[in-house]
Amino acid sequence: YKIKNNSILTANAATTLMAGPEELMKIEQRFLETLQNSPRITYSNTTLSLRNKNGEVWTFKKLDLSKKLKNTKWKLIEMGQTSFPEKEGEITISFAENKINGNSGINNYFGNCEIKNDSIKIGPVGSTKMAGPENLMKIESEYLKLLQNSKTIKLVKNILTLTTSDGKTLKFEKID
Repeated sequence: YKIKNNSILTANAATTLMAGPEELMKIEQRFLETLQNSPRITYSNTTLSLRNKNGEVWTFKKLDLSKKLKNTKWKLIEMGQTSFPEKEGEITISFAENKINGNSGINNYFGNCEIKNDSIKIGPVGSTKMAGPENLMKIESEYLKLLQNSKTIKLVKNILTLTTSDGKTLKFEKID
């Protein structure tokens, strides 16, 4: 696809040739015709609208990030400005309905999580209390501190970034 002058979409679409209920097939055909005939495009942070030459409007709502993250697991790849050394242990985060859990290097942790648009609120966070090597305990402590102080969340491709109010980041890569 291409967007011309920030308002006209040109696209070549292909589909499978599966059949379905006649009413849905008619809707699908109208949508594909709209895509193929240079609709006007308008968008905001939360919606995308396509208007065809007949004035018909197709509006799409951005999928809430909390729904995208539900039942996913991520591995820490960067903490602050430093790439996370994988040999030091794997730090993970998993998302469920308004909850997070994972491994912080030595201990397992769990807590509440609220995501609205690009804002995130995490906490309180609890964890098991096992001891480990001093260097890993230090990394774990820093990770949990940054995690609980995270204010914004962004997902670009398969990289999830949490950012604190003072600009420190945690970057994660999706685990299948």
